[in-house]
Parts: sequence; C-alpha cells; structure tokens
Amino acid sequence: MAEVTELGYIGISVSDADAWKNYASKIVGMEWVDDGEKDKFYLRMDHWHHRIAVHVDGGDDLAYLGWRVSGPKEFEAMAEKLSDHQIKFEVCSDSQAEERHVLGLMKMKDPGGNPTEIFYSPQVDAHKPFHPGRGMYGRFVTAGDQGLGHCIIRQEDVPAATRFYSILGLTGSVEVKIKLPNGGVAMPVFMHTKGRQHSVAFGLGPMKKRINHLM
Repeated sequence: MAEVTELGYIGISVSDADAWKNYASKIVGMEWVDDGEKDKFYLRMDHWHHRIAVHVDGGDDLAYLGWRVSGPKEFEAMAEKLSDHQIKFEVCSDSQAEERHVLGLMKMKDPGGNPTEIFYSPQVDAHKPFHPGRGMYGRFVTAGDQGLGHCIIRQEDVPAATRFYSILGLTGSVEVKIKLPNGGVAMPVFMHTKGRQHSVAFGLGPMKKRINHLM
C-alpha cells in the first residue's frame, strides 16, 4: 500500500555545532557520528546510520522531515498517489539518495512549507552497536518500528495539512483542547502511523520556527 510506515529521520539546521554535539550526547544520550563532512554530522539512537542529520549552516530550525515507506514498490505507488492528488514532488537522483543514506528518495513541501521527504531502505549499520553519549538505563524506546518519535510542526492551513498527511497514509484528528497564554484555545490535530499515538501534530497557532518540539 502507498502509505508511510514511520517518521524515519529529520534534518536540522544549526549554528553552534559544538553546543549541539554536547547537548545531543551528554544530555539526550544520542551518539554523534562524524563522517568527515565539514558542514554536517549525524546523531544515532539505534542501529540506523542516523536518525538526525545536523547541518551546520546557521538556519537554527527544522530542515526536513523524512517519512519511510516499506520498499521500492511502495515508493513507486506513493509517487503515483501523489501525482493523482496533484501534489508536486521530485524523485531524486541516486547521489541525492546516497546523501541521505537511503536507496530511494523523493522531496516535496507540505502545505506549511515544511520540506518533506519520502524514502525507502535506510542504511542499517547492524555491525556497529549503538553507544550512547552518556550513561543510560535501557535504550530509546521509540526506535525500531516506532520510528524516530513525534514532532509538532508549523501549519497555517490545518485542514490542508490534515489532507496532505492523510494522503501520505497517516490517520488522526483533533484530540485535545489547549488553553493558550493569550486566552485563546488551540485544537491541535494529532496524526499517526501504525503503532504510535502520534507521529506529527499541528494546529497550535503561529510559530516562529517550523518545529515546536521533537520527542
């Protein structure tokens, strides 16, 4: 079926690489990986090559979200589905896919302008055990078929965003009312892939950054 299975990875844009390496490893407990790229390093939390790509380019914001499909047939089916719904996308070259450490990659933007990627076959480094950046009890519980985790992102047109992520194969709806400091009430939409309470949410009102949080 043409549907995403999980939030597989994200890219973030940062100014202070050393501060992020210290925070991600010593506080969060991820393992940072240097592949010799001057403008980029990676953060691991399981057997994948990475779950977060950190681009040192000064943007200090979300750079992109990467959604996984099961394989090449599902990738082709997703491309056909996007075309049927008149969603513009680009099927990337092999070199662009290699840059993301996947076998197949397409890029687009969601209704909020957030760069969005669909991929299949991520690089799995089963030979390379995960080494947390600090002492931990257990492991990251959102790894494996749970994906990277969940995030809240900026969307101005919530119905359009809901339709977009529904086309990708996520399901969900408004689940809570949240009283805001300005006296207003937000009714965010929580959308999920199989096995998660939610993978992405939106509808919290204006946001300076593309992303509110990643958990």
